[in-house]
Amino acid sequence: MNQPLNMVKKNNNKPPRLTTGANIFNMNIPEKFKNYFVGENKMFFPDEEFIFKMNYPRVFVRYSLDDGYFADFDEFFANIAEVQYIDGERPSEKEHIAIITDIWNFLALDERMLENDMADIDIEEWEEDDD
Repeated sequence: MNQPLNMVKKNNNKPPRLTTGANIFNMNIPEKFKNYFVGENKMFFPDEEFIFKMNYPRVFVRYSLDDGYFADFDEFFANIAEVQYIDGERPSEKEHIAIITDIWNFLALDERMLENDMADIDIEEWEEDDD
């Protein structure tokens, strides 16, 4: 049975870890990612997703799902993703690289969570739903 993702905090000294049912990721989820969001607008951009970084400097990243799926970091940010600084000011190159690296890491963690969630689905139950 598919179970919702839960944040578990063992004690006050350790960051939360992600759990889904019986599967547990032994990874820390950085606190800064609470200000990052994945979005979509299937009516106007059916093949794209968006990342919103809502703390300063705020960033909007739009990208094609098909083109971005197998891209590496350099290809993704050079040729696929459109990065916009919402506040109108692009930070220094060093800060920009740090920000897009965080966005890349957020995407990787989000994908890993989705894969783990899919692994928890009971295949027989899924096949019954297709009838």
